[in-house]
Amino acid sequence: RSLCDWSSDVCSSDLIPRTKTQAEYVLGDLTKRFPKAVYAAVNVEISDDEAIKRMKRRGRADDLNEETVRRRLKIYAQETMPVLDLFERR
Repeated sequence: RSLCDWSSDVCSSDLIPRTKTQAEYVLGDLTKRFPKAVYAAVNVEISDDEAIKRMKRRGRADDLNEETVRRRLKIYAQETMPVLDLFERR
């Protein structure tokens, strides 16, 4: 969700970059456009087993298959975790 007035320097967003490319855009192009903005990432770490347990409790059909959830956690580790490195270096 984003509330931006692109004709000024005002923007409020809950933009969540999930890939390195998206994060580079946020930390590159958007920071040039909105230099006074605060860009931050919050990471809450839990074990894979705890994540699986929580996802199963959500009751979504695709979260009930542990193999599917483990595959999604692997993708998260490969594609989303590098995003945190970009924010840490900033």
